[in-house]
Amino acid sequence: MFERIMALEVSNDEEYQKYRESMTPILHSFGGRFGYDFKVSDVLQSKTKEPINRVFTIDFPSKEIMDQFFLTQTT
Repeated sequence: MFERIMALEVSNDEEYQKYRESMTPILHSFGGRFGYDFKVSDVLQSKTKEPINRVFTIDFPSKEIMDQFFLTQTT
């Protein structure tokens, strides 16, 4: 299994939940799933200057499938 960690700022929890619900069937079609999901109150160290208040993981059965999923979402 391959897991990717994602971090972002969510400004509207209701809209973000709708996005997650819409993405779930697409993710499942690649054999993926959401793993952990955290609401973050304090960021002690970051690789970006952008604010972060949500951290989650996405799990895939293989690196190839994970790469295919992200390539499909960006084209």
